[in-house]
Formats: sequence, structure tokens, C-alpha cells
Amino acid sequence: MSNLCKKILVPIDGSDQAKKAFEEAVHFALTQNSELTILTVVADYLRYDFGELNLRSKYQNSTAYEELLRQYQLFAQQAGVKEVSLKIKQGDPRKEILNVAKEEKSDLIIMGSTGKGMIDRLLIGSVSEFIMNHSSCDVLITK
Repeated sequence: MSNLCKKILVPIDGSDQAKKAFEEAVHFALTQNSELTILTVVADYLRYDFGELNLRSKYQNSTAYEELLRQYQLFAQQAGVKEVSLKIKQGDPRKEILNVAKEEKSDLIIMGSTGKGMIDRLLIGSVSEFIMNHSSCDVLITK
């Protein structure tokens, strides 16, 4: 039986939705014996801070992103995923996710349905919706 999905890309942003997508990606990678690439994108667009309505990522610097990725990598390896790679990119998350999927020749992108707050979605749009509409590979959106 051949693998349907040899390479899976899972973008994470520290949100609960991204964590659920990651867990689904690990499960899928195990059942398909797939390579798993975990990606995070440090957004380069202006973020707003309105006190309690804080839209800034809690992972603002690259060291924190690296630590988050290492935690996810360790979890995937302990679950039994044999090949796990990490990527950190800076830029527009929509463009960078598509770029990495193309570079890695990903067969599948698994991502959460939301990750940002409502105001961010209104200002820059849904990343998952953009990926779903523009990706050249299959996309699985988790809730």
C-alpha cells in the first residue's frame, strides 16, 4: 500500500485551534507513515495592543517560537512520528505557509480553523480560508 500523504505541513501559532490541528497532524502522520513539518510564521504586519484586548502573539520573539516548535517536535517524536522538521519564517502567514508547502512538496496542510482574534480576522482576513482557497495541495481544516 502506497502512502497517500508522504509530507504533511502543520502551521502553528500558539492557539488552541493550532494545537488541535497539530494533534490531528501527528495522528495522520502516524497512520500514513508521513514526514511532518511544523511551521510557525512570525507575522510582519502591525499588531495592535488595546490592554486586555491584546492581539499580540504571546510568542513574539524567535527564541519563544523556537521553544514552542521544539515542544511540538518532542511530542510528535514521542508519539512515534519518525521524521519531524521545524521551520520558522517571517512575513505574511498566508504567503509563507503556501511557500513552505511548495518548497517542501507537501501533500497535505493541516491547520486550525481559527487562530487569531476576531479583530485580526476583520483586519487581515482568515489565514485558513486563504490557504484553503489558494493551496495547490490538499488542506484539512480542524475545529
